[in-house]
Amino acid sequence: MASVELKGLSRHYGAAVAVDDISLRVEHGQLVCLLGPSGCGKTATLRPIARFIEPSAGEIEVGGKVLSSPARWSSSPRRCCARP
Repeated sequence: MASVELKGLSRHYGAAVAVDDISLRVEHGQLVCLLGPSGCGKTATLRPIARFIEPSAGEIEVGGKVLSSPARWSSSPRRCCARP
């Protein structure tokens, strides 16, 4: 079964740190909610998982497959909402 794992995920925007060293594992079938005030890094955490932006540091695995690491990152070719 597929799981999502973040290992030391960080995202910086210039000198501003939006996400700093988050590690999290979500197993298949689990429901997770990110809660917090505006500007605390919820969207900055989710956007690298969706492969909309490159993380500044850390690793993202989905189903045991590394999607992003310091040595490797690519945006998803199937991200577009356009339909044939």
